[in-house]
Amino acid sequence: MLRVRALNILCFLVVSYDVITSIPLDGDVKIEGNDLNEHEHRALKRVKRSTADVEGDPHFETLDGYEYDFEGRCSYYVLRDCRNLTQRAFDIIANIVPRGEKDTPSSVITSVSVEIEGKYSIIMEEDGSTTVNGNSVEKPLDLIDNGEIEIHSQLDRNVTISVPKFNLTVSWLGLEVHHLRVDLTKPEFKGKVCGLLGNYDGNMDNDFLKPDGSKPESMRDFAKSWRASCPNRG
Repeated sequence: MLRVRALNILCFLVVSYDVITSIPLDGDVKIEGNDLNEHEHRALKRVKRSTADVEGDPHFETLDGYEYDFEGRCSYYVLRDCRNLTQRAFDIIANIVPRGEKDTPSSVITSVSVEIEGKYSIIMEEDGSTTVNGNSVEKPLDLIDNGEIEIHSQLDRNVTISVPKFNLTVSWLGLEVHHLRVDLTKPEFKGKVCGLLGNYDGNMDNDFLKPDGSKPESMRDFAKSWRASCPNRG
């Protein structure tokens, strides 16, 4: 069941397993019914960017600078290589679970999975523990594939994955913070990535697209299109 509620500058969209809250700067967004074409996404920041952030319960800021809240209940592709190659360079998946009271829905990221070229599956848990293809990472610095991938584990349980050949850095700090940061600076990926963190083409107005590049029929349709898995779905 879909409910839409608009309160001044806050547009609150609830769906069965995915909740998206769009907070525009000037309160000009209006959501009517269940159609993306009936409301206008406002740009919050018009600056050149290469960093995306997801923090708290969870607050998203895309690579192009669009800010929104996403109260998901599944695992989602937050960013992936979408160049239609035989083998993707990377996939970044966030597992989002509900936290909080029934009347005040809230969610947090509890783990982050980074898949590199189909060869390596790196999973960073909420407590900072990390595995590569199922094997625990114990050292402060772990070099994989002759340094093609670097995993830095710090005392504060912050974990950073660096992939120099893609100019890709993924940082994760779980526990109370639940902060995921993605840095991507390689020009060949501009406009060639996709997911909940947008397409990195410099235009935040088209960040809400489905995996095939089409415009979703609704925000629920957008959320469902980026599910990687949903084990808790009834």
